[in-house]
Amino acid sequence: MTERARPAHGHERPDATGAAPTGPRPAPDRSPHTSRSDDQRGGDQRGGDRRQLMRCAPEKRFPKLRAAPPLPNGQESLTIAPMPADDVPETFHVTTDEQLRAVSNLTRHRIMAVLRFEPATITQIAERLGLAKGSSSYHVRLLERAGLVKVVRTRKVRGVTERYYAMAARSIELPDPGVGGPDVLMRHAVADLEASPADGERHVRMAHLRLTGEQFAELGARLEALADEYRALSDPALPDVSLVFALFRPAARPRTEGDAK
Repeated sequence: MTERARPAHGHERPDATGAAPTGPRPAPDRSPHTSRSDDQRGGDQRGGDRRQLMRCAPEKRFPKLRAAPPLPNGQESLTIAPMPADDVPETFHVTTDEQLRAVSNLTRHRIMAVLRFEPATITQIAERLGLAKGSSSYHVRLLERAGLVKVVRTRKVRGVTERYYAMAARSIELPDPGVGGPDVLMRHAVADLEASPADGERHVRMAHLRLTGEQFAELGARLEALADEYRALSDPALPDVSLVFALFRPAARPRTEGDAK
């Protein structure tokens, strides 16, 4: 039996006659079946990689993403909610000269009007009242030092701590100015009235009454109750409205002959 020659490593296998083929080497078989099989094997490998990646933490799947840092002071969101009404004392009694000087300024009076309904920052107060930020900061600091307003929230914004201020109480009670003393509230009320738009809504009335002591007290209580009723309906999103009422007995004036007639 004749033994066939084995091809050397790296050489073409001889044909049936034993002679090595001549001419260019044929291209490798790239039939659709072979290519599909290779693609499937590659796809299975890539699919396994993706499944493994999906099991990773988000920071590894998306390297550019990082978990958000916790909000300061226990905040649950960036929205600053108004201070709960239950935490606000009913009345702040002005008892010192420092406190009286703080409320005697018209600008600070208007700042307190802004803070009566919801907390605000110094910047927000300045924008609301048309003040320079430095002026707003100065007046708020004086009110804070006098105990009339206080910080109720803080948060970090671009590395700067923002403080939200609110009134220390729902209402402020001033001491009796005494005979001939200036009435701070009425001065501020008149100034606000004069500064209000001339074409705006106004209801200014004055009435002269003759009342007993009991009727005088009853009318005062009813006016306060009516103001409280509408104060409860107030919404910070609505336009500001100022209500001022003064129930008092005028100073006695000497009678003249014309009065007797």
